[in-house]
Amino acid sequence: MNRLMKKPLELVSAITLVIWGAWVGCPFFNAFQTSDTFHLMEKIAPEQVWGIVILLIGITKLIIMNTKYIKLRIAMSILIMFTFALLTTVYALGNWMSTAAPIYVALTILSWFSYMEILYEKKVLPITKV
Repeated sequence: MNRLMKKPLELVSAITLVIWGAWVGCPFFNAFQTSDTFHLMEKIAPEQVWGIVILLIGITKLIIMNTKYIKLRIAMSILIMFTFALLTTVYALGNWMSTAAPIYVALTILSWFSYMEILYEKKVLPITKV
Protein backbone atom coordinates (compact mmCIF):
# COMPACT_ATOMS: atom_id res chain seq x y z
CA MET A 1 0.00 0.00 0.00
CA ASN A 2 2.86 2.37 0.78
CA ARG A 3 4.19 2.02 -2.77
CA LEU A 4 0.77 2.91 -4.17
CA MET A 5 0.75 6.15 -2.18
CA LYS A 6 3.91 7.19 -4.02
CA LYS A 7 1.86 7.26 -7.23
CA PRO A 8 -1.09 9.45 -6.21
CA LEU A 9 -2.13 10.61 -9.68
CA GLU A 10 -2.16 7.08 -11.08
CA LEU A 11 -4.09 5.93 -8.03
CA VAL A 12 -6.72 8.68 -8.28
CA SER A 13 -7.36 8.11 -11.98
CA ALA A 14 -7.58 4.33 -11.53
CA ILE A 15 -9.89 4.53 -8.51
CA THR A 16 -12.09 7.06 -10.31
CA LEU A 17 -12.56 4.63 -13.20
CA VAL A 18 -13.24 1.71 -10.85
CA ILE A 19 -15.93 3.68 -8.99
CA TRP A 20 -17.46 5.08 -12.20
CA GLY A 21 -17.47 1.67 -13.88
CA ALA A 22 -18.97 -0.08 -10.86
CA TRP A 23 -21.67 2.58 -10.56
CA VAL A 24 -22.66 2.57 -14.23
CA GLY A 25 -22.33 -1.20 -14.55
CA CYS A 26 -24.45 -1.90 -11.48
CA PRO A 27 -27.35 -4.13 -12.59
CA PHE A 28 -29.72 -2.93 -9.84
CA PHE A 29 -30.53 0.46 -11.36
CA ASN A 30 -30.24 2.34 -14.64
CA ALA A 31 -27.86 5.28 -14.19
CA PHE A 32 -28.24 6.39 -17.82
CA GLN A 33 -31.94 7.10 -17.26
CA THR A 34 -31.09 9.84 -14.74
CA SER A 35 -30.13 12.41 -17.38
CA ASP A 36 -30.36 13.17 -21.08
CA THR A 37 -26.59 13.67 -20.94
CA PHE A 38 -26.19 9.89 -21.32
CA HIS A 39 -28.33 9.71 -24.47
CA LEU A 40 -25.33 9.63 -26.83
CA MET A 41 -23.50 7.10 -24.67
CA GLU A 42 -26.52 4.82 -24.76
CA LYS A 43 -26.53 4.99 -28.57
CA ILE A 44 -22.87 3.90 -28.66
CA ALA A 45 -23.18 0.96 -26.24
CA PRO A 46 -25.45 -0.34 -23.49
CA GLU A 47 -24.92 1.02 -20.00
CA GLN A 48 -23.54 -2.23 -18.59
CA VAL A 49 -20.94 -2.40 -21.40
CA TRP A 50 -19.70 1.10 -20.52
CA GLY A 51 -19.58 0.16 -16.86
CA ILE A 52 -17.79 -3.16 -17.26
CA VAL A 53 -15.21 -1.89 -19.77
CA ILE A 54 -14.33 1.17 -17.69
CA LEU A 55 -14.29 -0.87 -14.48
CA LEU A 56 -11.85 -3.32 -16.09
CA ILE A 57 -9.61 -0.48 -17.28
CA GLY A 58 -9.48 0.89 -13.71
CA ILE A 59 -8.84 -2.53 -12.13
CA THR A 60 -6.11 -3.30 -14.68
CA LYS A 61 -4.42 0.02 -13.89
CA LEU A 62 -4.56 -0.72 -10.15
CA ILE A 63 -2.99 -4.13 -10.71
CA ILE A 64 -0.13 -2.96 -12.92
CA MET A 65 0.73 0.14 -10.90
CA ASN A 66 3.09 -1.85 -8.71
CA THR A 67 4.82 -3.74 -11.48
CA LYS A 68 8.10 -3.12 -13.21
CA TYR A 69 6.40 -3.07 -16.62
CA ILE A 70 6.87 0.62 -17.29
CA LYS A 71 5.68 0.47 -20.91
CA LEU A 72 2.44 -1.16 -19.80
CA ARG A 73 1.94 1.52 -17.12
CA ILE A 74 2.54 4.22 -19.74
CA ALA A 75 0.14 2.54 -22.19
CA MET A 76 -2.55 2.26 -19.50
CA SER A 77 -2.09 5.92 -18.56
CA ILE A 78 -2.59 6.90 -22.19
CA LEU A 79 -5.68 4.65 -22.40
CA ILE A 80 -7.08 6.26 -19.24
CA MET A 81 -6.38 9.73 -20.60
CA PHE A 82 -8.29 8.88 -23.79
CA THR A 83 -11.09 7.27 -21.76
CA PHE A 84 -11.60 10.49 -19.79
CA ALA A 85 -11.34 12.51 -23.03
CA LEU A 86 -14.05 10.29 -24.58
CA LEU A 87 -16.27 10.76 -21.53
CA THR A 88 -15.68 14.53 -21.74
CA THR A 89 -16.71 14.51 -25.38
CA VAL A 90 -19.89 12.46 -24.96
CA TYR A 91 -20.95 14.45 -21.90
CA ALA A 92 -20.35 17.73 -23.75
CA LEU A 93 -22.23 16.53 -26.83
CA GLY A 94 -25.05 15.12 -24.71
CA ASN A 95 -25.52 18.30 -22.68
CA TRP A 96 -22.76 20.89 -22.89
CA MET A 97 -24.18 22.68 -19.83
CA SER A 98 -23.78 19.60 -17.65
CA THR A 99 -21.41 19.95 -14.72
CA ALA A 100 -19.93 16.60 -15.73
CA ALA A 101 -18.17 18.04 -18.80
CA PRO A 102 -15.70 20.29 -16.93
CA ILE A 103 -15.12 17.62 -14.30
CA TYR A 104 -14.08 15.15 -17.00
CA VAL A 105 -11.87 17.80 -18.60
CA ALA A 106 -10.12 18.05 -15.22
CA LEU A 107 -9.82 14.25 -15.00
CA THR A 108 -8.33 14.17 -18.50
CA ILE A 109 -5.75 16.73 -17.43
CA LEU A 110 -5.07 14.77 -14.22
CA SER A 111 -4.49 11.68 -16.36
CA TRP A 112 -2.01 13.58 -18.51
CA PHE A 113 -0.11 14.58 -15.36
CA SER A 114 -0.22 10.94 -14.27
CA TYR A 115 1.36 9.96 -17.58
CA MET A 116 4.03 12.64 -17.15
CA GLU A 117 4.63 11.48 -13.57
CA ILE A 118 5.49 7.99 -14.83
CA LEU A 119 7.80 9.37 -17.49
CA TYR A 120 9.52 11.59 -14.94
CA GLU A 121 9.77 8.76 -12.40
CA LYS A 122 11.50 6.52 -14.92
CA LYS A 123 13.41 9.37 -16.60
CA VAL A 124 11.97 8.60 -20.02
CA LEU A 125 10.66 12.04 -20.82
CA PRO A 126 9.80 12.42 -24.50
CA ILE A 127 11.98 15.53 -24.77
CA THR A 128 15.25 15.11 -26.64
CA LYS A 129 18.34 17.26 -26.37
CA VAL A 130 19.13 19.52 -29.28
